Amino acid sequence: MVFNTEQLKNMLDKGFVLYSKNGIIKRAKLPEFGSLTITVQDGKPILEETRRKEKI
Repeated sequence: MVFNTEQLKNMLDKGFVLYSKNGIIKRAKLPEFGSLTITVQDGKPILEETRRKEKI
């Protein structure tokens, strides 16, 4: 999938984190409450972990 500049800006505005893996732009959605962890090895992302928390 090829993204233009406007599409990338819209994704950032909607709460996505963009990163490159093997020359491909990937995206990860930020949780409303919780955390997003991207693990990197040798300067390249290898693992994406999202934790969602809910207040009760």
